[in-house]
Amino acid sequence: MNRETRESRERLSRLKGTDITLILSMVNALPEMEREILIDYYGWKDNHPKDFKEIGRSFHQTEGKVKDVYIKASFDLLGLSLAMLVETEKQEELDHGE
Repeated sequence: MNRETRESRERLSRLKGTDITLILSMVNALPEMEREILIDYYGWKDNHPKDFKEIGRSFHQTEGKVKDVYIKASFDLLGLSLAMLVETEKQEELDHGE
């Protein structure tokens, strides 16, 4: 596991209640395969993160295909979080009469 992956997993493990609830709601909005790959990769279900090769075996996919799906899922999550941020800012403007 490279340093960047290890750091990313460590940051996610430090998240607390509301953060996790928000992330899981976004993850649940993803297509099933994307969702399952993220869950397996970060070990959210069993607290045992898996690498792309292990995940590929369980999905009968190549390591490269799993990595591609992981990247797409990551970008999809980024898009969802940006959309939520914009909606939150719009709501705050409405609440403050701006």
